[in-house]
Amino acid sequence: MTKTILLISLTLMMCQSTFSQDSYLKNRWNIKLAYSRFPSGTTRYSGHSREMEKIGHLRLETHYGLFNFMEGGIFLGYCKYETLVLQSDSTYLGPVDASAVFYGLSTNFHLLPLLVDGDDFRFDAYLSVKLGGQYLSSPENSLLESGNTFEYFIGPGLSFYISKHIGIFGEWGYYDNRFSSEWNSLRYGISVKF
Repeated sequence: MTKTILLISLTLMMCQSTFSQDSYLKNRWNIKLAYSRFPSGTTRYSGHSREMEKIGHLRLETHYGLFNFMEGGIFLGYCKYETLVLQSDSTYLGPVDASAVFYGLSTNFHLLPLLVDGDDFRFDAYLSVKLGGQYLSSPENSLLESGNTFEYFIGPGLSFYISKHIGIFGEWGYYDNRFSSEWNSLRYGISVKF
């Protein structure tokens, strides 16, 4: 029991010291332009195997440093995809172009400020959590119906800043949307902090 109380006390003191220190993260803006590929909902057949076709999409994220170890922000993204349209005689016409808009909230929990004292790091490790939605804009009678749907992402991220303000980043983790759930989601791009 004494060990448990001691461990809890030490943890609370570490959290208190983290909140009271100046940080390179708190009150800082971070803007990311990201590219990723995710399942489109269309199945592609190749020989005897089939796999979900992946399409690329761009995403713009803006974060603000809320605490010494946490950023909160929003994201907005866009992609084009292909779908099939049902004709009156029960056959499909396609492929037909359609588009999707992605939107939501995101949070990054940074690990280095909790472990290492410093003003600014060229390298950063964090856990990213994103909750949001997609709005699909498909033609009438298409296989993928228009409308809103829920999506989320959770996974680790790494950033490396080439200069004081510009860096590159990558995030890998679990992504879930209306088409699929997968642990193989990779997002990467450019990060600007100021």
